[in-house]
Amino acid sequence: VWDRELINLQEQFVALYFNGNNQLIGWRLISNGDSKSVVVHVKIIVSLALQSMASGVIIAHNHPSGNLSPSKSDEVITERLKAALALFDIKLLDHVILTDNGYCSMQEEGLL
Repeated sequence: VWDRELINLQEQFVALYFNGNNQLIGWRLISNGDSKSVVVHVKIIVSLALQSMASGVIIAHNHPSGNLSPSKSDEVITERLKAALALFDIKLLDHVILTDNGYCSMQEEGLL
């Protein structure tokens, strides 16, 4: 789902929606940012999860800098989304940070 031409130029934020069997039922580009940040729309992500009757959500964004480490703002938005989705019994399954050379799963790193 990633625009490979922009991965090193512009941050993009994507949400992937899953059913109760963890099968992908849809995805959406939530927003495009600049080279250092992207606006995350919590209401849109939760609204789309409800409309699709999702049981789980994975969020992902890229770091054009190539740095795979989550920033403080990455950690804050992850917690905000996790709490907002939990109000509707929807699980935040992961927050993945992508670069041209790899990825960081906040779930695998114990940060979720």
